[in-house]
Amino acid sequence: MEQRTDKPFFSPDEAQWSEAERAAFRQWLERDGHERLLRRWADSDELQRDLIRLRYLEERREANLNRFLRAAEKGGRRTNVRRRVWAAAASVLLVLGCAWWWMGRGSGLVSGYIAADYAPASLTVTPSLEYKLGGRTEHLEILGVRIRMEDDRIAYTAGESVLKDTVIADSLLYHEVVVPRGRMCEVELTDGTRIKLNAASRLRYPIAFHPDSTSRTVWLDGEAYFDVQTDSVRPFIVKASNVETRVYGTKFNVKAYARDARARVMLEEGRLDVVGRDGRVHRLVPGDYVAYDYAGLREHERGVDAAEVTCWQDYRFFFKNEMLMFIAADLERKYDVNIYFDNYKASTFRFYARTHRCEHVEEVLDLLRYTQKIDYRVDGRDIYIRLHE
Repeated sequence: MEQRTDKPFFSPDEAQWSEAERAAFRQWLERDGHERLLRRWADSDELQRDLIRLRYLEERREANLNRFLRAAEKGGRRTNVRRRVWAAAASVLLVLGCAWWWMGRGSGLVSGYIAADYAPASLTVTPSLEYKLGGRTEHLEILGVRIRMEDDRIAYTAGESVLKDTVIADSLLYHEVVVPRGRMCEVELTDGTRIKLNAASRLRYPIAFHPDSTSRTVWLDGEAYFDVQTDSVRPFIVKASNVETRVYGTKFNVKAYARDARARVMLEEGRLDVVGRDGRVHRLVPGDYVAYDYAGLREHERGVDAAEVTCWQDYRFFFKNEMLMFIAADLERKYDVNIYFDNYKASTFRFYARTHRCEHVEEVLDLLRYTQKIDYRVDGRDIYIRLHE
C-alpha cells in the first residue's frame, strides 16, 4: 500500500482513508471473530499504552531499523529484509489505527483521561478589579494605554504621545497576570515585547514603559519565554527567585518557581547577563543554560538545544536525567493534578525522555511506566505513584 505524505499513515477519521484502505479494513473486519476482537481490544487500556509508545518511538524507529539491517545483512538480502520489516510494522500500525478510530467513533475522543477542566487565567488591574480571560474579548483603556484581552492573550498598546506623558511616568501603575495550573497565557507589552507564561506562573509589570525610564523591569514567579524588543538604552530586567536577568533585545527562557530549589535560564538568541543572589554576573551566549540556587551558580551547560527547553509551549516534555519528584512537579502544574508517592525511593528515580505533544498527563506517565520502574493509579485528580512490582 502506498503511503501518502499529506496525512498520517493511519487516521482516526475513516473519511480521510483512501478507498483501498477502507476496503482492506472492512475485509479484515468481516473475517470470523475480528470484529469481536477489535471491540475487546478497543476497550482495553493496553491499546492506549501501545499507541502512546508507538508515537514516542516513531522518531527513533529509522535508527533502530538501520541497526537491525546492518546486523541482518547477509548475501545481498538487505532489500528483502527491509521490505518484510516495514510490512510487519505497517500491519501493526494499521490495526492499531483502526482500533483507535473504532474507539473514537461518535464522540471522536478516547475515554479514560482526567478531564481538562482548567480555571482561566486572570488579570489584576487594581486590588478590587480582576478580569478572567478565556471568555469574550474585553477592551480597556487606562491613562491612554489600550488593553485587549482575548482568549489567553493580553496585548497593551499606546501611542508615543501617551508614553511620553508624565502621568504614565509618575503613576507606577502595575498589572499582574496569574496563570493557574493547566493553562498558558501570552502577554504583549507596550514596547512590543512578547512573553509566553507557563502554567502556575505569575507576572507583574508596569502598564507602559516611559521613554525616559532607565530600564524595563518585570517580576516573575514561574516559567516564561521572553521575546524582548530591542532597546540599546533601556535593559529589560526579569526579577525572579534566586536570579535576575538583564537583556537589551533577545529570546530566552526563565524557569523560576518560588517553591522550586533552583532557577534556570536558557538563552536562545542575542546576549544576556544573569545575576545570582551572590551578586556575580555571568554573561550567556546563545545555547547557554544555567541553573542557580540560594548559594549561586550550580550548573552551566553550553550548546543546549533551545527546543528542548521551550517545548513546554506545545505540551511536550524533555527530561534529561531528571528525578521523578521534579518531573511530578512539572506535571502537576501542567495538568492540574496532585501526585503522591507511596515511598521515597520511587520519587528519586531518574529519567531521560523526550515526548511528543501530550494533551493528557496519563500519556506522559505511561511512557515512564514502560521503563518498568514505576506504576501508578488515578483517583479523581489525584495520582499515586508506586514502585513497579
